Amino acid sequence: MREDEHDDRFEAAARLAEVDPVQGADQYWEVRLGNDGKPQSMSAPADIPVAAWNNGSNGNPEFAVSSDGRLAAVTTATGAIMVLSLVTSATRSWTIPSGDGYATGLSWAGDRYVAFQFVSRSGDRDAGGVRVLDTRSAATAALAASRLVISSEGKLAGGISGVFNPVITPDGSKILAAAWTGFNVAELAEFSARTGQLLAVLIPAESMPGHGSPCQVLWTDLSGAHLIAYCGTAGVVNGTRFTPVDLHLPDTSGTVFSGLLW
Repeated sequence: MREDEHDDRFEAAARLAEVDPVQGADQYWEVRLGNDGKPQSMSAPADIPVAAWNNGSNGNPEFAVSSDGRLAAVTTATGAIMVLSLVTSATRSWTIPSGDGYATGLSWAGDRYVAFQFVSRSGDRDAGGVRVLDTRSAATAALAASRLVISSEGKLAGGISGVFNPVITPDGSKILAAAWTGFNVAELAEFSARTGQLLAVLIPAESMPGHGSPCQVLWTDLSGAHLIAYCGTAGVVNGTRFTPVDLHLPDTSGTVFSGLLW
């Protein structure tokens, strides 16, 4: 995105951030940005159920916010994927038995579909990979309510052996993910959300790009034409060019931000 270009959703987006107060448990806050991209205010913590505060794997919640800011999807300590309204606090959950595996890397397409990476712990490895959950499905199990888009089994096109940090575009057309192409070698790739086919390589394969951490997409516009990614440092991706940018994180006076989302 050139400096003279403007995207209203990029500039006026609200962030829902996970915050670790010095005094106690994690809370969720909304940080609103001005037209200059800098924080203008922080609202009171969102009413997130306690069950959604820990995913049981690393102690930090997995969560994603829909592009309209009205819905959040989170993983719970019991292994479920929970969707909750940030307007009414109503919730609905889809179960994942702990022996089967766990979900990570949640992201939204519109206000209906939630993409996630399912890491299988069972003998059925065919279920593992990037899946898309239909929140209007009558099924109550996450695997039954979702379809597999990118399998974690076998070699993928382009010599890719696995993907991680997946993000679905808001229009539901593409999935962006870091992709392994060799030992400690990864690229940032674009896949079809319908077929799982590799569409493009956005950042060529490097030895663990970004100071030892593969690239993580933080935000994408509607179709994936413009991205914000973290590759050791935050930046904007246009085509195959990564340009570092300052996200202007606020002075939080000792409060630690993690899991910051647009």
